[in-house]
Amino acid sequence: MKIIIYGAGKLGQRAISRIPGICSCNIVAVCDKSASLEDRKIMGIPIIKPMEIRSIDYDIILIAINRDDSIAKVKSDLQMLGVADTRIEVLKKSERFKAVWMDLRVDWIRNFSNYERTNGINGSVAECGVYRGDFSKYLNEFYYDRKLYLFDTFEGFDERDVQFEESLMEKGFLESKFHKKGYFNDTAINIVMDKMTYPENIIIRKGWFPQSASNINDTFCFVMLDMDLYQPMLAGLRFFWDKIEEGGAILCHDYFHNSLTGVKQAVTDFENEIGRRIIKAPIGDDCSIVIYK
Repeated sequence: MKIIIYGAGKLGQRAISRIPGICSCNIVAVCDKSASLEDRKIMGIPIIKPMEIRSIDYDIILIAINRDDSIAKVKSDLQMLGVADTRIEVLKKSERFKAVWMDLRVDWIRNFSNYERTNGINGSVAECGVYRGDFSKYLNEFYYDRKLYLFDTFEGFDERDVQFEESLMEKGFLESKFHKKGYFNDTAINIVMDKMTYPENIIIRKGWFPQSASNINDTFCFVMLDMDLYQPMLAGLRFFWDKIEEGGAILCHDYFHNSLTGVKQAVTDFENEIGRRIIKAPIGDDCSIVIYK
């Protein structure tokens, strides 16, 4: 099967690297309309503009994009180019390419939750940076016997955190989609709660972190920090560190993200604050690092 990958971002690059190992497919091109891709190749595969699709021999176009609104726009553009619906497939909804798009954090946390239960590690669970609850639902499922605190503004980034991030003058962030006003604001508590298998275990904490964590006197076996920006990530580490049970862990998403370098800086600065290096390791998703207590 001859495939055109639509999207040269992180998900597209993951598809390029993993598809050859899971099926007998030939990736003939990567389609992306970004003007910044000047070398015209990615991982040795030619990059084409949407208009060039007509000149390529292919079986399917695999849309490797995460956001639903962007996927809908790409599908519409492809249809305008005369691409039949039967030749368009969305990676994150594809069963045959599930091994490509499945978030490796899901498998990791499934295994870690079983490890904690087997070894009697107690405590509640928390996620900071919930967005639409697509990861929260797995935490709720795997930690079915624990309270799950969900921290989020449910309105996108707080302007105070954005302003601080801007002051760091990191080009990767300033030129990224994350700097776009209103990014991550297409969510609501009901959207998140509708995905929960055990809603009775959920404790919603809406607002700016760490103010939203006031009056919590609980201990935690696992915490997911996915707040993207320096200031809330550092606040999360400060708040939860002494509340993590021995044998528990904090997972910091986007630690290796080129556009969100504030995450790694927050971990480094927290280590400097407590005066020692903490035990941490990547989990294999090219993005996250786990901190063990």
